[in-house]
Amino acid sequence: MEAVCSNRMSFLSHVSVACVYQDVGESLLEDSPLTVYAKTKVLQMIKDSLQGFDTQTDDFTILSILHLLISECGGFDEDVFDVHQEGLVRIIYQRGGIGNLGMNGKIAAFMTLTILSFTILRGLSEPAMLHGFVPSQRPSIVSEYPPPISPLYAPNGDLSAIYGHCSDSTYELLCDMHDITRTFIARWNYISGAFTPRSSSELASYDTHMGEIYTRLLYRPRTDEDLTPDYVYESCRLAGLIYCRSLVQGLPLSESGNVMYARSSGVNIGEGYSSRSSNTTIISALHDALDSTDKSDSWCAMCGVFIWICFVGGAASWPSTHSVYGERGDVQVPAAWVRKCFALYTVKAGLSLGFERAAAIAEAQRTMLQVQNLINLKRGIASQ
Repeated sequence: MEAVCSNRMSFLSHVSVACVYQDVGESLLEDSPLTVYAKTKVLQMIKDSLQGFDTQTDDFTILSILHLLISECGGFDEDVFDVHQEGLVRIIYQRGGIGNLGMNGKIAAFMTLTILSFTILRGLSEPAMLHGFVPSQRPSIVSEYPPPISPLYAPNGDLSAIYGHCSDSTYELLCDMHDITRTFIARWNYISGAFTPRSSSELASYDTHMGEIYTRLLYRPRTDEDLTPDYVYESCRLAGLIYCRSLVQGLPLSESGNVMYARSSGVNIGEGYSSRSSNTTIISALHDALDSTDKSDSWCAMCGVFIWICFVGGAASWPSTHSVYGERGDVQVPAAWVRKCFALYTVKAGLSLGFERAAAIAEAQRTMLQVQNLINLKRGIASQ
C-alpha cells in the first residue's frame, strides 16, 4: 500500500476502485459522479504515462491499469475492458514477462490473482502470460491469514481446518463439494490426455458417485425461512446447487445459475432492484444469501469457502453473450446488479488474504478454471 500511495497516478487509480466499491455499498448500479470523475482522471493519466519513454511500461502504469480493470469489471461494455486488458498484456511482454515485474514480486502476485479472477468470471482460458507462473509466498513464522481451505483447495484432501467455524451441516456439504470436485476432475481429465484411459465401468462409477452427491444436496433443507437463518449454510447450499448441476449435467454455470428458484418472503435483490415476483433465479437467491452474511472479513477462517462461492456466483452471473452498451431493460437491471456485485466480490475475495497466501489462492483459481474447462469438454462431447 505504501508503494501505491507513493505515486500520484497509482494512488488515484486505487481511490477510483474504492469509489466503485463505495457505489456498490450504496446500492448504485451506475457510477456516481465522483466515481466517473476519478475514472476519467485516471484514464487520462494512464494515457499520458503511456506516451513517456520512461513511464510507459513502469510498475506504476501497470498497477494503474490493473486498478482501472477492476473498476470496470462487471460493467456493460466488455469490448472496452478487452482493449485495456490487451494493452496490459502487451506491456507485460515488453517488460520481458510477469516474472520481471518489480516490488519484490508483489505486482506479479497482484496481477496473477486479479487476471485469474477476471478469467474465471468470463469463462475464458488462462492467459498465456500466466502459464507456469506461481506467485512467490512471503515467509512467515506465524501466519497472519488462515489457509484458504475450500472445495477447490484442500491439501491432502483435508478440510478439517474449517471444522468448528461453521455448522456441522455446512461442513458436511463442503466436504461433499470437495469430493465432487475431485471426482469430476478425475472423471474428465483422462480425455485430454492427462491420465490413462479408464474402463467404462470405472467412469460409470464416477458418474454414479457424483449423482449421489448431487441428490444428497437436493434433499438438504433450506434455512432462509427459519427464525434464525444460517446464511453461511444457505450461501454454500445455493452455490453448491449451481456448481453440482453444471458438473453432473455438463451445463455452463451461467445456465445453472438462471434456473428459477422460489424466493422466501421479504427478500430483495439490493435496494431498488427487488423483484415483484415470489420467484427468482437461483443466482439472485445466492446473492441475497451472501449479502445477508458479514462479508467484511471474507468469512475469516472460512475465507477459502467465501472465495469459492464468489467464483461460482461470479461465473454463474456472467452473460453468455456480450451486452449491448446502454441496454437497461427492466429484466436486465436485477441481473446487471447481481453480476456487478459478484464481479467485485470475486476480485476482492481473491485478494483478501494479501500476498502471503497468493500461491494457494492461485491454485484454487486454476482448479476452478480446470473445472470450467472440463464442463465445456463434457458439454461438447454430449452434443456430438
